[in-house]
Amino acid sequence: LRNNLPWAAAEHPAWSEFADEVSQLVGACRAQVSGEPPARRATVVCSLCDATMRITLDTPGRKCACGHQYGWAELRQLPLAERT
Repeated sequence: LRNNLPWAAAEHPAWSEFADEVSQLVGACRAQVSGEPPARRATVVCSLCDATMRITLDTPGRKCACGHQYGWAELRQLPLAERT
């Protein structure tokens, strides 16, 4: 994994999903050890393609499915998705 990390992060279509899953697992493990509740998640909408992204206040940045990269501050400016 270490040798292919740059390629995977830049090219593999499932990388974002994998990174999200690992992040969720780390958060769940930390919550079990520390007793703290997990970070609240919000769903925001990409301003370019209307895709939704799940973020927390700790999310440093996120790449949308359309390929647009959002930084920490940019993510917080995106509109919240409507609940269904």
